[in-house]
Amino acid sequence: MKNKIYFLIPLSQIFLVLFSSYFFITETNDSKSYYSIASNLPIITDSLFPILYPSFLKLFYFFVGDFFVASKVINIICILLFFFMTKMHIAEWKSLWLLSLSWLFSSIFSYSWSEILLIPQLTLFFILQRRYWNNELIKTNVFILLYSVQLFSLFLTKYSMLFIIIGTFVFGLLIYLHTNHKKHLIHIYSSIIAFFFCGAYVFTNYYFTSYFAGNREVLGEANTNIRLSLFNTLQAFNPFFSNLFGRMPFLLVSILFIFSIILYFIRASKMLKENKLENMYFIFLSFFYLISLWIVYFYTRIDTLNIRLLFPFCFLFFLGLIANDYKIKYFKLFKYLLIIMFILQIIISFNRINQYY
Repeated sequence: MKNKIYFLIPLSQIFLVLFSSYFFITETNDSKSYYSIASNLPIITDSLFPILYPSFLKLFYFFVGDFFVASKVINIICILLFFFMTKMHIAEWKSLWLLSLSWLFSSIFSYSWSEILLIPQLTLFFILQRRYWNNELIKTNVFILLYSVQLFSLFLTKYSMLFIIIGTFVFGLLIYLHTNHKKHLIHIYSSIIAFFFCGAYVFTNYYFTSYFAGNREVLGEANTNIRLSLFNTLQAFNPFFSNLFGRMPFLLVSILFIFSIILYFIRASKMLKENKLENMYFIFLSFFYLISLWIVYFYTRIDTLNIRLLFPFCFLFFLGLIANDYKIKYFKLFKYLLIIMFILQIIISFNRINQYY
């Protein structure tokens, strides 16, 4: 009976997609750019965004005849894939299902954004890595190819996922130098192959559009907001509390961040002592991605580091904390806190609708 209750979570997430799509604006300028790229496929007319999400839009457009509806079909399919893969292949599925109730996932589930593809992709990424760390490898060459394609598909979803490929190479090199175990060369080989795939893709972009990653000048001058970017980054460490009642005070977010970091440090120290390399891999990747994101933030036309850009960090970081822990301390407290915050989110959404009708 207890397990059956968890199956309300996928239903509630699908309801959230349908509910928000009907009552709220879940499209942005980027969404319309995706539609524009998709409408011109198979010819690449704009390389501002990678091709994978527009390709799926084009595919489902043939069935539904509308890009907005197609984007919502993609959202629902990705949500179902996430829940199916975690239930079938990940022992800690309950923790991941509960994590999906957090505010970190809600906007990704609802909006017409390419980040929705990252959810099943990073889940598959986790499953492949688990087979690797548990020595459940299929033939090494086949695994390297699968892992390379997986990394490349992440890049085809968001250009910033190049940091994950580079981070995989760095981690593989460090762990190989530390252990001198040839098994860890898989990370190095896979990332190098994926990097060449990425190079071939951006040159294809250049061939069709004369730009490697789009004409960034059309975006105009960036209105860099470092304080808001820092606010969002600190808040990304906290899956429980978001801006339900308006933007939280910076001081409160900072206090919650410090409290969270203390808990995460205790958890990470325990994993390091127990030599849980799988956990450390995901935590290393998440921080490598976050640091790289902040570095390029000052040199690109990005206004603010928002949840879209920070989501890969959040997902990888919490995967690292959850992996290999089947009896998380204070699990019940975390469970009820996430459920309460999710219900509050729904209630407040209804309240906002009443203000318009």
